[in-house]
Amino acid sequence: MCGVSLIIKKLMEVSVAQFLDYKKSEQLSVDFWIGTDRRIKRLGIYQHYKGDYYCVLEIAQHSETEEKMVLYQAMYGDFKLWVRPVAMFFEMVEFNGRQQERFRFIDMLPVK
Repeated sequence: MCGVSLIIKKLMEVSVAQFLDYKKSEQLSVDFWIGTDRRIKRLGIYQHYKGDYYCVLEIAQHSETEEKMVLYQAMYGDFKLWVRPVAMFFEMVEFNGRQQERFRFIDMLPVK
C-alpha cells in the first residue's frame, strides 16, 4: 500500500473523540464563512433533511478546482467519511413540498 493510502486508511480509523482532542489541542477555529450572505456555520453535528446525523469534521479545498468541500462523517452504520461541495451541503432543498436546509445544524462538537 502506498504512503498516501496508509495515511488515508489511518485517518479513517481515527475516532471522533480523537479528532476532537486534536482540534482542542491545536485550538483550531470551529467557525467558517460560506456564501455571499456571510452566514456563519460551525463544525459540529448536523441532521440531514431525511433524518440521519453527520459530524462535520473540516472544510477542505479541492486540489484542482480549489472549490471548498465539507468533510463529514456519518454518525451511524460504518461511520463512512464523505465530502460534498460547501454550496451543496448548505443549500436549500424541497422535501415533502417544503423548502428546508439539506443539513441542519444541531450542536457544536462536544469538547472535554
